Amino acid sequence: MAVAVSGKELVDWTENDFPGRTAGTRAAHTVGIGVAGIFTPSEVIANYCTAPQFNSGPTEIVGRFSNGSGLDTERDLHTDARGLAVKFFRGEEHETDLVAMTLPVFFVSTGEAFEGFSKASIPVPVAELRTTWWERVKLALQLRVPDAAPPDDVATAINPAHLADYAKNHPEAKTGVAALAGLITPISYARAAYHGVHTFMMTDPGGRVRPVRYQWEPFLGVRGVTAEQRKTLASDHLHTDLRRRLEHGTLSFTLNLSIGDDGDPIDDPTQLWQMQRRRVSAGVLTLTRVEANQIEDCERLSFNPGRLVEGFTASNDDLLASRIRAYEYSCSQRSGEGCPVMHTTVDLRGDIDLSAGAESEANL
Repeated sequence: MAVAVSGKELVDWTENDFPGRTAGTRAAHTVGIGVAGIFTPSEVIANYCTAPQFNSGPTEIVGRFSNGSGLDTERDLHTDARGLAVKFFRGEEHETDLVAMTLPVFFVSTGEAFEGFSKASIPVPVAELRTTWWERVKLALQLRVPDAAPPDDVATAINPAHLADYAKNHPEAKTGVAALAGLITPISYARAAYHGVHTFMMTDPGGRVRPVRYQWEPFLGVRGVTAEQRKTLASDHLHTDLRRRLEHGTLSFTLNLSIGDDGDPIDDPTQLWQMQRRRVSAGVLTLTRVEANQIEDCERLSFNPGRLVEGFTASNDDLLASRIRAYEYSCSQRSGEGCPVMHTTVDLRGDIDLSAGAESEANL
């Protein structure tokens, strides 16, 4: 049985990975930019989910794009998990957050295991990671490819060998570590896909409960930075690009819900679901502007994956429960807005329907 981990413990372990971080800021995803827009539900989602965000017509939202690092220096060309958090009904009784990132899975399945992974992620001096001329010769003679050189603009970086060793000894982390190694550096926040990672429980008007995972998929498609572009792009190009695009138009994402099938892991965010899962288009997010007041309308806000309401609730995922506590604690430490998660509802019923794979395409 998993050991309950406090929010403070999870935050402390995360902060250890970012020596030199600024006190009073988010423990991770520190650099962000707030946006505003409209979410318009699809014509079919009300048949699958009773949650207000899918049954209230077009809804104003506040969102936040972010880099995954816990440092407050913007380094948009670094390999990093990017985030997209979306808040529906800010300040209202049924306020709801959807928190997603560019990694499709997480590294561990319990809060307790997060401590070991965090220790493997503690940065080391960059000098330890640089391959000498003689080492490169030896690697060439062995027909091996040396690891990519660490960035030039940092003093410390994660040692890939430490993560590889951790994954070797903790097989559940292999998919997440491989996904981290394969991350693209997006050319734009608007050209990345964002995953909710955890499983959530969706209830339809008839009381049928289905497990789902959600993804925000960009209208513009996914595109990474090329080697040539790396030579000319500025370290803040993601923010600059987003402001430029929204000054001249709008940006859109589709919210897709993948429906779990028999045998899919519901409470384990380290495991992928099969690609052929049925999907429901829940609606379209249209971003219209960058928030003018980034402090009050972005940085002070608390986005929490457990801020949910009846109809779209959390699964029995130990790591999700730990993350909810960690987000609350981090918010309280920086005097953020909306720290208590008043509407977290974990669905413990046994009538979960896992026959989604048998549904016809017409029903979707």
